[in-house]
Amino acid sequence: KMESDLLKALAEAASTELPDKISELLESAEAARETKQTERATDYCSQALVLVEEYLPATTKKLILDNLDGSTDKIEQLVEAGEQAEEALNVVVMLSQLLLLRGELSMDRAQFESASKDFSEAYSISIKISDEVAAARCRRSEGMLLLIKKDIKGADTALDEAIQLCRSAGDGKEEVETVKLVTQLHEGRDSKFGHCCELFHQALESLQAEGDMDSVNSTLLLLGQFRLRKHLAAHRHGKGSRDGVCRTRNDRFGYSGRSHLFSSTIS
Repeated sequence: KMESDLLKALAEAASTELPDKISELLESAEAARETKQTERATDYCSQALVLVEEYLPATTKKLILDNLDGSTDKIEQLVEAGEQAEEALNVVVMLSQLLLLRGELSMDRAQFESASKDFSEAYSISIKISDEVAAARCRRSEGMLLLIKKDIKGADTALDEAIQLCRSAGDGKEEVETVKLVTQLHEGRDSKFGHCCELFHQALESLQAEGDMDSVNSTLLLLGQFRLRKHLAAHRHGKGSRDGVCRTRNDRFGYSGRSHLFSSTIS
């Protein structure tokens, strides 16, 4: 019955040109944010979300999300229900992207409550449509927001969940982006140094498994810089030349030689 109700609602949907317009506005909003045009990006985002609501009224959106549970089986059933259902699913995907983007734009303007609400809704939709990478981005943005608010515990929890989602999705690049935030969160905290190094090592394993050697090399540089900052901080506080060394599993990646700049400085 739910599927028939959904198809009936979609048959009564607005113009079939709207999904294309929404997609164009989403691309324009992302491009505007890339070039730091915050107001323009916000305007494009707002226009797109109005069209989403026009194409998918609240009741229709609820029918779609109620019909999904995060499993690929449910998504396949919806896609197989017809072209309109598949197009509606694409609009739901764009909705999660727009909410995440609007949340990030709100965060840029220190509108933290609005940002958090958008991150939460975008995350919920991402889980429903089985998009772990998108869900990870939502949690990472939430972690960044909590970091800005100096909620260390909350940020740590959100970023840890983002890392787990990245690993589950097998996306090493997203994992590294999250690890960078974790190191920012724990910068200067001696008790978390080993943990941060381990997160870098695990991200390197993911990248190596994906065969992305360019990202492996850039991540090695980040790890080296992180270790170097720890080493210099230790010297400033008179803790000795060997404090802050992180050698765990170095040779697994063959980078003890390639990152001699850092190992020789630290050791």
